[in-house]
Amino acid sequence: MSEANHQTEKQMISYIRAHHKSGICSKRELSKQIGSISEINQAIDTSSQLVEWGKDQVILAEKLIIRISDRKIITKYFHHAFEKGGFSPHQLLQEMKTDRRLAAILREKRINEPAQLASLIKMLLPNVKGDSQFLQLADSPIDSLNKAETFIGQIPKP
Repeated sequence: MSEANHQTEKQMISYIRAHHKSGICSKRELSKQIGSISEINQAIDTSSQLVEWGKDQVILAEKLIIRISDRKIITKYFHHAFEKGGFSPHQLLQEMKTDRRLAAILREKRINEPAQLASLIKMLLPNVKGDSQFLQLADSPIDSLNKAETFIGQIPKP
């Protein structure tokens, strides 16, 4: 991490802790206080303490800490979802909402959109790549969304 990214990261963490009890802040607000959106994005990309949260927000990773028992349940569920090669976070979010225990975890962490779920999955499973449209394991043979559709059915469009 460059010194500039490290400094921006420290400023962002300090600002969010001081002004947002939830640990969630918009990138727009951070850019008004700290630096450009580009600098904000670079700091998030290289940080282990900041997580992109939806389209225009960032959350402190410490706010996403999950109890060990819940972490085991949710990571097992994610690993099972990857058995087909990859999946749509939108589809997975809908499925998780029908399971009482998983739905409780989603509510507790205020996860209500596919981009947030994708961020959580990528934080818990570092070998995952992709975005809010499609996630896959880094070593997956699927290299495009079109190939993925043959594995998992139709993927919802944004």
